[in-house]
Amino acid sequence: MSDGMQQALNYARMMNVPFVFSSNGDGFVFHNRYITEGEKETVLSLDEFPSPETLWQMYVEQNNVGPVQSRIIDEP
Repeated sequence: MSDGMQQALNYARMMNVPFVFSSNGDGFVFHNRYITEGEKETVLSLDEFPSPETLWQMYVEQNNVGPVQSRIIDEP
């Protein structure tokens, strides 16, 4: 399932993307680049894929995005 993970991680590093997913159609491998110790990869079933809101919340917490930044980011 994680055959394409290394290539995806290389691209994620270049683009400063914190979350990487790989799939074989039966499930996902989720690599969280924010984790500095322990397991960075988690195997997820199809129904465990995190929502955009969950991923955004993880990003906000890790990058200390406050109310001022949120208003700018949310501005159409």
